[in-house]
Amino acid sequence: MMSSQLEIELKLLLESAHDHDQLRIRLREYCSPQLIEQCNYYLDTRDRRLLRSEVMVRVRVETDQVVSTCKVRPRMVDGLMSV
Repeated sequence: MMSSQLEIELKLLLESAHDHDQLRIRLREYCSPQLIEQCNYYLDTRDRRLLRSEVMVRVRVETDQVVSTCKVRPRMVDGLMSV
């Protein structure tokens, strides 16, 4: 059975170790830190066909689940994002 998950990703560019420390302090005000161990496997053909096509296939193994992901770089077609 395939499950559907919505993943929202936030990327922050922190300029210093001090910024990183401040972010950790602020986040602890909202939640308690939790260590999650995971192992990521990236798949491609021997001749790197997926990489050249800007496709990424990953299998992520966590404690109690395995998640496969395929990401494709979107392209602009007539002003609209297309994959």
